[in-house]
Amino acid sequence: MFKRYLPIFLSLLFLQITNISISQELTNLINKVQPAVVSIICYDEDNVVIGYGSGFFMDKNIIITNRHVLEEASYAKIETYDNNIFNITHIVNEDIFADIVIAEVDIKGYSSKSINLSNKKTDLGESIFVIGNPLGLGQTVSTGIVSGFRRLPDIGNFIQITAPISHGSSGSPVFNMYGEVIAVVTLQITEGQNYNLSVPISIIASLGSFERITFREWSNKNYAETLSSDEALLLYSFLLLSNEEYEEAINSFFSLPAEMQELSEFHFLVGFCYFEMEEYDKAINA
Repeated sequence: MFKRYLPIFLSLLFLQITNISISQELTNLINKVQPAVVSIICYDEDNVVIGYGSGFFMDKNIIITNRHVLEEASYAKIETYDNNIFNITHIVNEDIFADIVIAEVDIKGYSSKSINLSNKKTDLGESIFVIGNPLGLGQTVSTGIVSGFRRLPDIGNFIQITAPISHGSSGSPVFNMYGEVIAVVTLQITEGQNYNLSVPISIIASLGSFERITFREWSNKNYAETLSSDEALLLYSFLLLSNEEYEEAINSFFSLPAEMQELSEFHFLVGFCYFEMEEYDKAINA
């Protein structure tokens, strides 16, 4: 009788050992890359905290995050994995359409841990994990897969992921199972966790030249003046939605040209805004 069930027993034992091995591999990867992930704290002129975000070191004193995390701040700081706090001093490069900014940090001799950026092809269904710092709290890890690829007209490609993203985690790195960054989280829809969008890290390689300026000079620029194109307006609508400014987001979406309003994503996001505003008839129609 025992011999009859021995193959089943061995198969179950093999699966259990395999699962333990995969779990340990993920734990090792998280422990390896976690020190490179930082929390970002943004302040106004009165030294009041106005927002949080996440980012990561791509070099010893250079971090990557979302542009919208920093755009309204008078100044900003980072908090490292081991609770050191440093000022963001300069903007090194940016892409308004892709919502990416590269910033320089005064680390004052601190030995930072940087992360490798992936140059591998990202596949549909590929396993990923995300590390972020929602609301400035401790680092949070979530796992998922690459669930789709979305293209916004004339802006570029976005990677859709299933990993749950907490509010305030904009700028979090999305890792492949080699511990390399494949994307940066830019938009989270809390009611639809499979519709979280991230910007492919390949955008970094395509950035053009940029005059390094102080954070103060950069923050004094009028962001609205740079949003003159339809493509930028579409991204701006996404950012309003991400910041839960639903009425403003709807107005911005309906300012888009007719061909953009024909996109299925347009109707989904407008409907989502109406739902959050409890205007359910309009949500259903959308």
